[in-house]
Amino acid sequence: HLNSIGLTFNHLRFKDHHAFSNSDIELLKASSFIITTEKDYVRLKGRIEDEKLWYLPIETAIAEQEILNRSINDFITKF
Repeated sequence: HLNSIGLTFNHLRFKDHHAFSNSDIELLKASSFIITTEKDYVRLKGRIEDEKLWYLPIETAIAEQEILNRSINDFITKF
């Protein structure tokens, strides 16, 4: 998303469920601005200065909501 709106940035990639080490935190603290996932934001909050740490909210939507609701209701009524 950030690339698509023309932002230039240094992308640091960590594995999912990465345990941020003290050296990772120091590397991040050296940045003037950090944008992360909501999940990692929660994990980094309190370890990185609040004014530097931001996240991109993720929204989900279910396609075919009516079909899903009907399927759930059909499943539930069988029991």
